[in-house]
Amino acid sequence: MKIKKIVVLGSTGSIGTQALQVARTLGIDVVGISCNKNIKLLKEQIEKVAPKYIAVADEKAYREIKSEFGAKDIKIFYGEEGLKTLASLHEADVIINSISGIAGLTATLCALRAGKTLGLANKESLVVAGSLVTKTAKEFGSRILPIDSEHCAILQALRSGKHSEIKSLILTASGGPFFGMSREQLKSVTIKDALNHPNWHMGKKITIDSATLLNKGFEVIEASWLFSIPIEKIKVVVHPQSVVHSLVEFKDNNMIAQLSVPDMKGVLGYVMAGQTREEAVIQELSLINSSPLEFFDVDTETFKGIELVKFANLRGELYLSVCNGASEELVKLFLNRKIKFTDIDGILLECLNAVTLEREEVTEDNIFWADRIGKDFIKEKMAR
Repeated sequence: MKIKKIVVLGSTGSIGTQALQVARTLGIDVVGISCNKNIKLLKEQIEKVAPKYIAVADEKAYREIKSEFGAKDIKIFYGEEGLKTLASLHEADVIINSISGIAGLTATLCALRAGKTLGLANKESLVVAGSLVTKTAKEFGSRILPIDSEHCAILQALRSGKHSEIKSLILTASGGPFFGMSREQLKSVTIKDALNHPNWHMGKKITIDSATLLNKGFEVIEASWLFSIPIEKIKVVVHPQSVVHSLVEFKDNNMIAQLSVPDMKGVLGYVMAGQTREEAVIQELSLINSSPLEFFDVDTETFKGIELVKFANLRGELYLSVCNGASEELVKLFLNRKIKFTDIDGILLECLNAVTLEREEVTEDNIFWADRIGKDFIKEKMAR
């Protein structure tokens, strides 16, 4: 499908800004953008992109945008209803959801219910609501294309074989800034250290989650829902160079991998070009300069993130919402120098062991409820 018009939700974030760059390179019309409250950058984007539709979540920011651009031929919306309007915009071929956190779930479901092709960079949608999201996509004939280097790599590799031929999916992890360190060494790492990812430039939350490997645990859940593969058949290996973005192992023991320089614009280009090979939006990969390409087992004793996510999933799907909510609060505490880096997974395990949910049904209301349970547990613990 030739992509002509897109909406970018969360346009002022890391993925959103790169999506706008790729759209310009590929000649794709950005008809709508949304943001929370980064008003300075949003104004710059409005001038460059000239969208027909804008949604702003923050009331003060909305009033300022409305005052400055309201007289122009632009429709400006406020809050959750505005987000829903852009997520289901009739004239858009693809909706890019790069909203950060669980707040992006509403937009995901709205786009899917509108029958849209969804470029999904909001991983929380599948982590906390995998069954609901995939059921909704199937019910309304929508399509989810992952904007994530690992899952996009699998999407491309799977073109080499049938689903019935899959033996396992292999997700690669860079290992983050602390690969090779001991638990004792991790106790003294700083915020600056944790935010210094060796290969990727991302938002603070996902960068910290990458350092604890919690993000990789979330990606295991994502992969399971996206590709209908049991978690037991999804492996993780550490690959410090971040050149092999993931692999598919087939039943005949052949593996198919996708390689490129570590640049999210490559993923965006593939999705926004409708899974066709268009003009390059990333640098050419030099195999010689990238060598050696190394692979290692995950040290799950030192980095507990993956196992914590699996434990939450074993307790029940809603416990992934608890895990997500608690992790958000813990990362904030770490960034505010209230806890140490190693406290993140330690307190998260305490939360997952202590919380008992009286609800089981995976509905939108229950997902947000369970997320608040996780957040509240951390807030109450820190207030003691």
